[in-house]
Amino acid sequence: MGTTGPENLIMLYMSPLSPNPPVPVVWRNGLTDERGDTFDVDQDLKAVQTKPSIERDEAGRIIRMRMAINEGTNRQIESLGKKYPDRKTITRYEKRQIDVRQIQMEIKVGNNARRLAIKMCAGLTTLMKSPIDILNASTRAYLIQSDPSSASVRITHAVYDSLEKLIPPLSHSIYVEGNNQEHRLYALVQYFGLFQLYVQLNENFQGMDFAYLGTLDWINKKESFLRISSLLLPATPITISLEDYASSLAARQAHFHKQLQLRASQPPMETIIKDSRVSQ
Repeated sequence: MGTTGPENLIMLYMSPLSPNPPVPVVWRNGLTDERGDTFDVDQDLKAVQTKPSIERDEAGRIIRMRMAINEGTNRQIESLGKKYPDRKTITRYEKRQIDVRQIQMEIKVGNNARRLAIKMCAGLTTLMKSPIDILNASTRAYLIQSDPSSASVRITHAVYDSLEKLIPPLSHSIYVEGNNQEHRLYALVQYFGLFQLYVQLNENFQGMDFAYLGTLDWINKKESFLRISSLLLPATPITISLEDYASSLAARQAHFHKQLQLRASQPPMETIIKDSRVSQ
């Protein structure tokens, strides 16, 4: 059974676009109703109550339970009947309808996603048989120590048209560029076309100019690895103003919704993206 992580929430979010995922995807505790009961939601958007909800009387005796119906809960109901033989048990079944368009998700991109971005960059350059070792000492240290204050990998919401037009909508992508003039070796890694990480691989690059692009279209199950012309994209600053943050965030959200509309006719759901670099 799948677990809850950023990648699984996104897979759930876009499940209508790619039926029959390779592994089951479940959003743990994804929904909470007006009674406070929580529900797990799978890739087919079927919700099952996470755990039984129990109400007791003043003496501590169980008077009502709400739970998912499965083998385990059936045994619980049978056990309750044996425990309270003098009390009548009434079982009522109900189905709840959930409007998935009203779901809001907050997804955190932490050190694991940042380390993965670095490894993806190393994997791409190795696949392209690059003679350059792209990882400098500080990047290697980040891989080992995962120092959250490190500036090696940072979130950017900027939308670069020259890059986006080369990437299929909602795809994973890795763009690695070596810029001899600026002595900068960097990468932009995207997950699902939504989360974008700027990876500072080497700030004292001395090699020849190069640029590689790898994409994985997980919906159509196609991947591509190319040597392309350098795009000369700007470096992502460590700190930005609130105004610039708001502007770039709005642009990234609009771009993501455009990708959704390109892939499906269903209206996009609201997406919340938070960045730890600024206070909101």
